[in-house]
Amino acid sequence: MKRLKLKVCGMRESENIAAVAALAPDYLGLVFVEGSPRDATGVVAREALAGIPAGVTTVGVFRDAPLDVVRETVETLPMARWWDLDCFPITLPTIPDDAS
Repeated sequence: MKRLKLKVCGMRESENIAAVAALAPDYLGLVFVEGSPRDATGVVAREALAGIPAGVTTVGVFRDAPLDVVRETVETLPMARWWDLDCFPITLPTIPDDAS
């Protein structure tokens, strides 16, 4: 039987990141979507990210972002190295509700 995997997304504040990381989810998501109340751009502290234990995969979540925007965002993260973010979901552009 496959083991259920847990992803907690929308992390921004250091206290929340530390509390969730202590529970050792499989994935911890950081949202980088302008206008989202969970947007972590410019908010996440290096110390909070450094405290994520090994074994917890960090995920950067982007919506409708060109690759150069993803790269720029990731390169400015307050991490020891920008590539410490483990993965990035690739999403298709949002299709308007009225599109035929």
